[in-house]
Amino acid sequence: MADRVAQMVVKIYFEPQVEPHFHPDSYGYRLEKSATDTLTVTRQCCWRYDWVLEFDIKGLFDNIDHELLMKAVRKNTDSP
Repeated sequence: MADRVAQMVVKIYFEPQVEPHFHPDSYGYRLEKSATDTLTVTRQCCWRYDWVLEFDIKGLFDNIDHELLMKAVRKNTDSP
């Protein structure tokens, strides 16, 4: 339970600081964006372009370099 509370505190504090750095077409776990938004934009792009980019992110977060992740966190906050 304590871990969930700590995660939510970090989310509430840190998310607004890093949100402006994300690409506008990034939809995963973003404020005020949903799976429905993703589908809407995908449909619009399918009519505009004749190519599709697809990739599998299964296990992606299990393989992130922790030191690199913490470097990115430190770049965006001075809070310990």
